[in-house]
Amino acid sequence: MAYINRKIFLEARNCMRKAWLMARDRINGVREELTEHQEFMIDSGGRINELARERFAGGVLVAETDAAAAAEKTRALMCDPAVPAIFDAAFISGAMIARPDIIERDDEVVDGWRLIDVKSAPYYKTSVKRPRSRTGKYFTEAAFNLMVMRDCGVSVAGVSVMFVSRHYRLERGSGGLFTAFECAFEAEKLLKSFEKIRGPIIDALTADETPAAAMTTICKNCGYYENCPVSEIKDPVFLFNSINQKRFVQMIEDGYLSIGDIPDGYFRYPADGLYYMMRESVKTGKPFVSPGFKKALEAVRWPAYYLDFESLATVLPIYRGGLPYEHMLVQYSLHIKESHSCTPDNIRHFEYIAEPGRDCRRELFESLVENIGECGSIIVYSDFEKLCIRRAAERYPHLRERLCAMQERIFDLCEFMRKNYYHPDFKGLFSIKKTLPVLVPGMNYDDLSVSNGGEAIVKHYNLAAGKLSVEEGMRARRELLEYCARDTMAMVRLHERLIEIGCCRKA
Repeated sequence: MAYINRKIFLEARNCMRKAWLMARDRINGVREELTEHQEFMIDSGGRINELARERFAGGVLVAETDAAAAAEKTRALMCDPAVPAIFDAAFISGAMIARPDIIERDDEVVDGWRLIDVKSAPYYKTSVKRPRSRTGKYFTEAAFNLMVMRDCGVSVAGVSVMFVSRHYRLERGSGGLFTAFECAFEAEKLLKSFEKIRGPIIDALTADETPAAAMTTICKNCGYYENCPVSEIKDPVFLFNSINQKRFVQMIEDGYLSIGDIPDGYFRYPADGLYYMMRESVKTGKPFVSPGFKKALEAVRWPAYYLDFESLATVLPIYRGGLPYEHMLVQYSLHIKESHSCTPDNIRHFEYIAEPGRDCRRELFESLVENIGECGSIIVYSDFEKLCIRRAAERYPHLRERLCAMQERIFDLCEFMRKNYYHPDFKGLFSIKKTLPVLVPGMNYDDLSVSNGGEAIVKHYNLAAGKLSVEEGMRARRELLEYCARDTMAMVRLHERLIEIGCCRKA
């Protein structure tokens, strides 16, 4: 039997149909196909769990994958007073199964156990008034475990979540890696809401009939979307980027499932900005170009420097002095055009990639300052580059003046488009992987060995961690340089195309 686990139960609160399909995949032994980057992240999370277990000396791991066998071993271990903690314990209640990361015996409560979930996410301060904050979202997982454990008659003496401390340093070993957050109050509050919905969820997920489809904001990234009735809706309203949940629900209740259904006057320009642009573009089937398009684009000053950074952010710092999830810059690409009329042969290119095994951020920024002149716009495709330059100005006093001046010259091409241009083929997305083939047909990343940021992260990690042979390392560096250079050349071509669009409009 395939039980309803934590992931499926919590997903059912968002979409019953998706949860039902996930449950059927478990029954049929269907495993989700993972990208290399997804596997890397799962492995990183597993390593954090291993380090968390080291804090509970004498703890025993329940390694059984069969649910019944795991539950039986858990019961046996709980009856053994010599066992102070159990890892991946199993608790079965009807159709549900919970496998908390750690349960620790509480000697102050008769037969009491403390429930501890381990997260590889960094700790962020929260409060009972904000249970949905970046930290609070993990309390739902602890609440599910608490519900099933109580069903099984376990006396739960406390509930906490262990997060990775944002202040951890590599040189401390495993000491200080975790910050524990007591969340019994939050878990109890969530548990009350779970009790109201658990019956309907279990009934729906154990039924033979597939639940009806319902459009939600998570449809955009659903792995089952292609076979869902919602996919038959052209230009669904969930394409609205970062739309407020309340507004989204109101549109559904008003009967607007497609962006094309939304009547005139529903959005106002410029107050509703992107939503208005998207609705107009979908309605007409043509790109929306804002009245201020040309003037806003003319803010670019020549020469133009097209800049892209690549970084490595790992849960465990790879270099001394680094922080968990700190973006360690490892690469940049810089294309330079002296003017709009500059021919392809006269476009200059500079690049830098870190040496494996050491922190090269200082050298990276020294190289960048040397290659960027003191006038002209620095064109980027997100606010990431500006943030990195600002932090580098704080870190390296000898470069501060130049780096601070560079910040003032940044022109964000993505932000420009979000405010001034929308094409119906963007489908609500503005990543360069999406906009490039629409505006510059024939140019994409398909011919590269490294074709997205996730693959680049894995390659950079393998280089930094010394996991590649000399030959493999040289090939990886070439592939990474090609990928980063494609990013900046993509910005060059996008900018050229946008200038063409602007020239077709009146000032």
